Amino acid sequence: MSKEKMYLVELKIGEATIKKYIMNEMMLQYLMNDLNYDSVKIIEEIDILDTGKTRVKRKRGKWCNKMKETYIDLLKNTNRKGIDNLIDWLENESDFFTAPASTKYHLNREKGLLEHSLNVYKNLDNDLFYNAYDKYLEDTVIIVSLLHDICKANFYKTSERNTKKDDKWVKENYYTIDDLYPVGHGEKSVIIAQKFINLSDEEIMAIRWHMGFSESKDNYNYVNRAFTMYPLALYLHMADLKATYIDENLEEK
Repeated sequence: MSKEKMYLVELKIGEATIKKYIMNEMMLQYLMNDLNYDSVKIIEEIDILDTGKTRVKRKRGKWCNKMKETYIDLLKNTNRKGIDNLIDWLENESDFFTAPASTKYHLNREKGLLEHSLNVYKNLDNDLFYNAYDKYLEDTVIIVSLLHDICKANFYKTSERNTKKDDKWVKENYYTIDDLYPVGHGEKSVIIAQKFINLSDEEIMAIRWHMGFSESKDNYNYVNRAFTMYPLALYLHMADLKATYIDENLEEK
């Protein structure tokens, strides 16, 4: 069985230090040769087993053991004022780290929301690396991807129903919606996040409109204008789509 690697690196620019997950060796070499950084130090190499299955399944294996730790580390690395209070809320006053990503579609299982958020971060980080390198600060990339679906915390509940299996009726658990704070989707994520941290206009637009044209038709003009004025909103939307319909869809097959 061969192995792939991802890397946790420390980037230094003057007095500033940034920790960042690098998804492959080519991106690592690019950073090593980037003169904008005073130093690039590899803190950890993470092996990803190649089982001969799809690349997505190998990548998912990387998240399984360290999902919560990785998520919290990334948020802390933003050094955003109030981020510790947000993390405390996520851990102690919400079910974010155990909640599903949906009731019956993508990652409708325990910790599905956490895994989806990390998948979106991976996709957004990769896409911006190749298409808009250095245009967006690392903390912005982390904030919008990891918090875009924070609205789904304390949103689902487990119910029980009777279902027929092998000609016998058995009780089965399933997820259903129990929205205790019904103020929308993207806007709800913005509201919750801003109870703890300040968001830039671009971050607000990206999180608010990350559903793109899945929004009501009444909002299409707003989505179009947001994507035009704030391209990060479109990048986040595409990262979300790829995670939902490609990465996580392949994982289920």
